[in-house]
Amino acid sequence: MEGDATGADGGGGGGSGERSSFVIGLIENRAKEYLGGRRGLLGQRMPEADERRTIRHVRANNEGDFDQDSNNWPTFNFFGRSVFNLRIQVGMRQPGGEVWAITMAVRPGSQGRLTPLVTDLPRSVDNMDIVVFDTGSQGAQNLVYPAI
Repeated sequence: MEGDATGADGGGGGGSGERSSFVIGLIENRAKEYLGGRRGLLGQRMPEADERRTIRHVRANNEGDFDQDSNNWPTFNFFGRSVFNLRIQVGMRQPGGEVWAITMAVRPGSQGRLTPLVTDLPRSVDNMDIVVFDTGSQGAQNLVYPAI
């Protein structure tokens, strides 16, 4: 492993501080690559991970009210279908970076009923509107869970 941090020529050049910074940079880059996409055996990207969709998200207040105009919502690109990875990506973009104390609901169309997001995403590249609730809030408790 230490050979990975020494550079292409194997010379290493510099002290251990340079090597540890390089290794930390590699780890951070790998983490950024992994979040939002799935990898198969030997780290190869799976075909579904190359399908990108646009995620629009908004935070609801405790009563469940939120800006209804999704054109005002922040957006980001998401690769793959994993609801776990999506939770991390959406949570990191919330005030305070809260990932685990949120409930995500998908809104199908501008008049659709909010449905909690509990399974992996469908195989499509359609835009997805997500409303984020504080877990345990009145708004989250009013959500109707599908019978799956």
